[in-house]
Amino acid sequence: MRLFKAIRDKFLGPLLGYGIIAGILLAVVSILALIGGAVMRVLGFTYRSIGSFLLFFLLFLLLDLPFDLAAGALPKALCSMGRLSALQARVLHFVLDLLFSVLAMRAADALMASVSATPLSILAVSLLFALPDLFEKGKPDDGIDA
Repeated sequence: MRLFKAIRDKFLGPLLGYGIIAGILLAVVSILALIGGAVMRVLGFTYRSIGSFLLFFLLFLLLDLPFDLAAGALPKALCSMGRLSALQARVLHFVLDLLFSVLAMRAADALMASVSATPLSILAVSLLFALPDLFEKGKPDDGIDA
């Protein structure tokens, strides 16, 4: 009985926790994929299966993550050093996020043979994902509160 309790405490708890986190992550990726895929499908995006469709967006998000962090950090750093105004920092963040999203999506498209994305569909979805950055209110400690 103690062995079962030890196994439950050591393995089942973390396994359940990681399973819940993975489920939430999959749900978020699925929602983003459905929104982005609907726009891209109209503009010429093709895929072989739903699995390759979801894998494309998961790969895109993984490739885009470090670039997204850099696109957010660089304008904040330049703004806090006084090199950019808050408005300039916001515009730079938008441009960098758009550019890095295009590059990450092109890389994901090049890595996957089961999907084919047109340049117009990549640009449209990258613009769709970068647009909220323009309207996001910065926190007072960000230095970007225009």
